[in-house]
Amino acid sequence: MKKSFALIGMGVAMASAPAMAFEISPYAALRLTGSVVNNDMTVISDYSFGGKKHHVNTMADETHSDFAFGANAAIGAKLDLGYGALRGEFAFDWKSDATDDNDFYFKVDNPYVHNFESTTSLYDVMFNLYYDFDTGTSFVPFLTAGLGYGHIALSTAAAGTTEYGPIDISKDTNADNFVWGVGAGVAYELTENLAIDLMYRYTNYGSVDANAEFDIIKLGKPLPVDADFDIATHEFMLGARYTF
Repeated sequence: MKKSFALIGMGVAMASAPAMAFEISPYAALRLTGSVVNNDMTVISDYSFGGKKHHVNTMADETHSDFAFGANAAIGAKLDLGYGALRGEFAFDWKSDATDDNDFYFKVDNPYVHNFESTTSLYDVMFNLYYDFDTGTSFVPFLTAGLGYGHIALSTAAAGTTEYGPIDISKDTNADNFVWGVGAGVAYELTENLAIDLMYRYTNYGSVDANAEFDIIKLGKPLPVDADFDIATHEFMLGARYTF
């Protein structure tokens, strides 16, 4: 009889061990973000007639940055592995406008300097995976990677004066792109349910084109401009995560 009770007890313990080791807990998170928005721009113009290109000019081929504040809200679930934890979440990110205002060198026949300004607005919806390392303390370092959908709204404006006349043009363009990101951070568990997250993430938003034409009357025809902008961010997040 004692052996029977012992075997039953071992069976119950073995059956309950996986359930204890792989406990799933839902959570919600809210984070404030500060992002360095990098705008890697390539702006090229060309002037042609008679079927031949008579002028090709690189107006810009450089990266400019601006700082933007934002917010991140997420819902997800945590899978306790016993030796660490795996988390998956759906998150919405919003960032304030990032503005780039610079003077660029431009040459048709005689060189001149023109002002170029761009304003970038970003938001995205991503699915993120996290791996939490078990340190045996309240500090929990983690790695993260995610992918999803991102929206870029870009407003551009250029102004200047040449011997052929003034240049004044503005254009708004949008792009819906595949977005991916990788990062790392550390959480501090205040209680069994509440944790503070501090995280860095690199996010690539892809590119957006803003092609336009400069209407310079004395040239005899519009001057086409091909503008390509590659957008990426270095994000720093601080927030709270509550596990139910």
